[in-house]
Amino acid sequence: MPTAPTDNHPPRDAWARKPRLSELTRQDIWWLRRGFLERLWPDVRGMSVIEVGSGPAHDSLTFAERGARVTALDCSQTGLELAWRFYRGLGLPLQTMLGFADNIPFEDGRFDMAFNAGVLEHFTDEQLEVVIDEMIRVVHPGGYVLAFCPNRFNVFYQANLKRARQHAYDFERAFTAGEVRKRFEARGLLDVHVSGVHVHPAPNYFLPTWLPKYHRIEPFFRRMFAPLERLDGLHRLKSLIGQDFVVWGRVPKGARQQQAISHMRGGPAVQTQTQTRKAA
Repeated sequence: MPTAPTDNHPPRDAWARKPRLSELTRQDIWWLRRGFLERLWPDVRGMSVIEVGSGPAHDSLTFAERGARVTALDCSQTGLELAWRFYRGLGLPLQTMLGFADNIPFEDGRFDMAFNAGVLEHFTDEQLEVVIDEMIRVVHPGGYVLAFCPNRFNVFYQANLKRARQHAYDFERAFTAGEVRKRFEARGLLDVHVSGVHVHPAPNYFLPTWLPKYHRIEPFFRRMFAPLERLDGLHRLKSLIGQDFVVWGRVPKGARQQQAISHMRGGPAVQTQTQTRKAA
């Protein structure tokens, strides 16, 4: 679990079975998250990115492969060892740090971006505020905080939650995009946006558990819904129907911290388009 353990309830290590990188990267959601990040940040050379609750940091590969400096933070030593092994095999640099999402062991303003994928749903409301605050704290003013979360409105994910007897973590829930957006805004983030990820159906959740999870029906849906998945003009609608959604916002600029802001290469593509339309 990505939060600090209690004396009578140590965290469960979700990476104890040591999955292969090929197993992690063949999932539809991995490809869709990657594509979304690459469209939003087309040029990340020189950026410093921390994945908070990274596990093997497979979602950070899109940043590392395009020239960003990646730091993986997780409470699982096994997960971090897998990350180090994966990145070494690909010839990519990686900094790993053993720690907890509600007490990130880095100084203020260290990174251009803090993000995670499938992490926030494992925290209670009280813990969630601390985690978001910590992600904001380690990002410099003008940088970005981003999170991928499961969608409460998605019937396929809800079916999975009800059917699963034991989750990889002891606590799991789903959100609405509007709920997480309000939480981001309440913690002071600016220009908060939402979008959906994994819009196509996920019928695997309704199939018997003894069937292999990866079979031909999911790639079929991925191909059929590919134009909608790639479409960047229906963010609100996609945030309502997607199996996962993504929320991102910008850390406010403090007047006394203005000199410390590092140069980012254009910022998110969606925001750049918005600014262009206003200018026109």
